Amino acid sequence: MKHGILDFISQHPLPTLLLVLASYAVLWIWIGIRNTNASAWGTPAYEALLGPEREISKRFATHLKGRLVWFYAVLVAAALAGVLLIRSAPNLAGYILCWLPCGGILLFVWFRLGRTNFVPPGLLAVFFLSGGLLGALFACISEMLLMVSWDTLFPLCNIDRITRKQPVPMTVECNGLLATMMILTPGMAEESFKAIWLFYRLRRRHTDVPSTCCWICPATRAFDCGCWFKLAPTPYHVILAAMASGGGFEVFENLLYVFLYGSHYQVTTGLVRAFTAGLHVAWTGLIGIGLACRLFLPQNQRPSLPRVLLPSVLLHGLYDYSAVGLVSVSLDAEKREIPNQETVALVLLFFSMFLFTIFTTCILVGRRTGCRCRRPRSCCCLPGFWKDEFGYATCQQDVWLGEVHPLLKCDHGDLHPLKAQLYPFLIYPRVALC
Repeated sequence: MKHGILDFISQHPLPTLLLVLASYAVLWIWIGIRNTNASAWGTPAYEALLGPEREISKRFATHLKGRLVWFYAVLVAAALAGVLLIRSAPNLAGYILCWLPCGGILLFVWFRLGRTNFVPPGLLAVFFLSGGLLGALFACISEMLLMVSWDTLFPLCNIDRITRKQPVPMTVECNGLLATMMILTPGMAEESFKAIWLFYRLRRRHTDVPSTCCWICPATRAFDCGCWFKLAPTPYHVILAAMASGGGFEVFENLLYVFLYGSHYQVTTGLVRAFTAGLHVAWTGLIGIGLACRLFLPQNQRPSLPRVLLPSVLLHGLYDYSAVGLVSVSLDAEKREIPNQETVALVLLFFSMFLFTIFTTCILVGRRTGCRCRRPRSCCCLPGFWKDEFGYATCQQDVWLGEVHPLLKCDHGDLHPLKAQLYPFLIYPRVALC
């Protein structure tokens, strides 16, 4: 059946390519034009939070926060996957390297932001599974369709040639085509399917949770379609959920590269992957920051959807393009198909682009989460960075149930310190970070 599908795509590459790209466009247009019943993007501006509250059961309210049982489910799944993979290809070090970098990053971010802002670990676990299972599944399918289409349309200039250790022509046309492929294939596909669950599953308060899904199915309890939704009553909930989704995808991709493609070099592959392990977390985190701006900024400061998505898509695509370019140049050098001087120039060009995408990603995430080099200096994911960066706080009665009342300007100095930490922040940016 697999070969039948691939043969069909090879015979109809252009319609397949256009259909997959159109599906991305329809997916994001649907999110952009629909109301809060369809996605979190359609949620009204923060200053428009008026109207009666929806009553829900305590059990459903607990479910919307993110149950801790999902965190334990991730640990159990990791242990079972480790037993199965190590039995088939004994390499404990390679398996640990698949998990350790992303797990360490998420633990650091949660201790810096989540613990102090009451973001439950269960919420991170839910989106870790969404990105690692659902995101990886849909991304693999769409990338397979695109790759076969690209290979058929451009047989001398495509990514598959490099995986078969066949260099591609180092011409301007071919490099432009490869860059486009990388942006539209791993860039668009992976960033879309890592982030789409944030838009569809998160809601700012329980009143925003639809009472039905798919127009007819009820969504009022934890055991019907209501199980799909989760609450994000503060910007930190959104950002941490986004990073967890990227982390889940990264772990799945690490396992794929180490145990499927790594062959006899599993530890080496794991170490190479560990070097750039935080990039998927950072790229999805950038989208999460943009979605948080959309949910918690006043109307005149809310970002547009392309402004939220494009930085991550472009950085991801250019990063992969620079890595592919380095591999292709090394293959050309082995076969001596290009002069040594030209080889050195191309290596410097692609390596510079490689470093540029990594450092730009780190700078954007660090700058938007409170990292400062000037005095007072601070590291990224600074606790309370949202208030420090964007203005003053607003009052909410119950952040867990999402009972958001008309905005009241208040000073946290008048509140009990523990209660003050529960209040999310309305942001009035002093600088255009979003």
